[in-house]
Amino acid sequence: MSESQKIKLTPLPDPNLQYYFAYQTWNKHTYHAERPHIHDSYEVYVNVSGDVAFLVNNSLYPVKKGDVIVTRPGDMHICVYQSDSTHACFCLWLQCPDNSPLLNFVHQKDFTNFIRYSEDTKRELLRLLYRLKDAQEAMREPARTAYLFRLLTLFSEGEQTELENTALPEDMQRVLDYINDNFIQIRSIADIVNTTHVSGSTLNRWFRAHLQLSPHKYLEALKLSFAQRLLLEGKSVTEVCNSSGFTDCSRFISIFKSKFGTTPLQYQKHHE
Repeated sequence: MSESQKIKLTPLPDPNLQYYFAYQTWNKHTYHAERPHIHDSYEVYVNVSGDVAFLVNNSLYPVKKGDVIVTRPGDMHICVYQSDSTHACFCLWLQCPDNSPLLNFVHQKDFTNFIRYSEDTKRELLRLLYRLKDAQEAMREPARTAYLFRLLTLFSEGEQTELENTALPEDMQRVLDYINDNFIQIRSIADIVNTTHVSGSTLNRWFRAHLQLSPHKYLEALKLSFAQRLLLEGKSVTEVCNSSGFTDCSRFISIFKSKFGTTPLQYQKHHE
């Protein structure tokens, strides 16, 4: 689901919880979703097949069958294709209050976006996902709701295994960490070059090879993610522009609209 794509969320018996569920298949040449992704909902991604990795904020995780990526509203994330093999996955988008008991695991102190479960939990997870898919296609609403709540319980209580280190070279990880810590103050790629002592051509080569996007797009996504958060907190558009590190308010509005399909003010009013 791209930021500007309009989808119909399905309400659940809890009036504060809505969701969208899909089984998707892609490959490197047919994947056209916006990059990077920034949603105003929670997203749970479960890998079924494919040679891919997931960048979430400043960590790149290699994913295997049954691995889970959970992103919170505003978490910048990208699916990185590492070969031409077919990529299949389940995706679940949730809109609910931050204090919903169904998402307790997302707010735990030791939460990480990448979750690798034990083999038994993986089998149960994939079994429930396929049953949810079948129930959705057959329009069996009670079964669909039951499978969804069971899945959310499993995400929270499933037995996890030790996590792998991220898959980025040490020098590039150092650059990403610097950008994530200082994106508000960084005005251009030249600022990154001058501070990290890595040339612009090398930065571009690293980002294209490992993340399949430019350093500029990565920096811009971080600023937009932060801007989105400030808008939801009720800050004025001018204040959001300045606080997010954009130097020109008109350009900020234009970039925000191209990413989210609406102006910052319209976005803020809609979410009020």
